[in-house]
Amino acid sequence: MLSTEAPEPELAVRNLVLSVCDLKQHGDTPTARAAARAATLGTRMYVFGGADDRRSFGNDGEVHLLEIEQMKWSKLQGTGDLPAARFGHTFNAISDTDLLLFGGLCTTEGSASHPEFLGPSAPAWTHGAAEASSDLYVFNTRTLVWSRPTLTNNLEHPSGRYLHASAVVDEALVIYGGLDGQNRANADVWVLNLSSWHWQR
Repeated sequence: MLSTEAPEPELAVRNLVLSVCDLKQHGDTPTARAAARAATLGTRMYVFGGADDRRSFGNDGEVHLLEIEQMKWSKLQGTGDLPAARFGHTFNAISDTDLLLFGGLCTTEGSASHPEFLGPSAPAWTHGAAEASSDLYVFNTRTLVWSRPTLTNNLEHPSGRYLHASAVVDEALVIYGGLDGQNRANADVWVLNLSSWHWQR
């Protein structure tokens, strides 16, 4: 006869296996940063952008690659139409070779207000203004070339934003929310068809 009683708490967790391991990284390790974004292709993780307490990263087009099985970092120097330095963007795999960057807060050293989530302001971040972007860039992981797709409806697209959410579903990029350049929250959903490069709200 089956029991309908709930398991005792200590029995319910007895089968949980918890482990913590310190993975040793090596190679050309990126500097410490917050609000960077990563995308994966197989066992490779690609990291772009982010910010520390003095500046944001990415204006030289470089992407950091982590070979997850070896925990080995390398720096990929991108060429082509390079994105500006930024943080809080999204970075999604859209094919076996291509990664799609959208949005983010674009900055240069000494030209942006300090991001509040990084704590007290540092001197290099005390003047100027940052721009919430609605830019799209594609990074080809084989050729290391950045490019900008041509949209089929330039008049209809999401407003500039950062710290938004995104997901790739079938042949579409879906984005939700985020903050605008004045740190006001958005509640809209946009869908980008990755075949026609057409935005739809």
